[in-house]
Amino acid sequence: MRRACALLLCLAWAACGDGTTCDDGPADVGDVCLPSTVAPDLPITIELRELCGRGCTDKPSCTAVFRDAQVILDVEQEVCSDSFTAACLSLGCLQRTIQCQLPSLTAGDWVLSVPGGPARLLRVQPGGVASCRFLVP
Repeated sequence: MRRACALLLCLAWAACGDGTTCDDGPADVGDVCLPSTVAPDLPITIELRELCGRGCTDKPSCTAVFRDAQVILDVEQEVCSDSFTAACLSLGCLQRTIQCQLPSLTAGDWVLSVPGGPARLLRVQPGGVASCRFLVP
């Protein structure tokens, strides 16, 4: 009897699911707001803009790590199977702004590795700034 009840509960749970599957994947970056110089020994906040985000998805997230003498950005986005519907595809290419906090760096020139784009030079010098934001059009 218990086995039959457990089987019925499992079947009822499966029937309630909508069949949507989600997976995290990389999101390409189209533009990076970088100041000419960055302040040393402070965490830096910069903004990124998506290259072409899919409609009906959440805004990507950004994590920055310092590895192998460079700052590497990991920009990820959750994409679900229901974002491939006609309504979502008709939204076109999204170019949302994402904030990313970089680790504090000592003075010098560092490589900034950006997914889907060329590496950039990050100049860290006294008198530099601690953030960079895109201008609002």
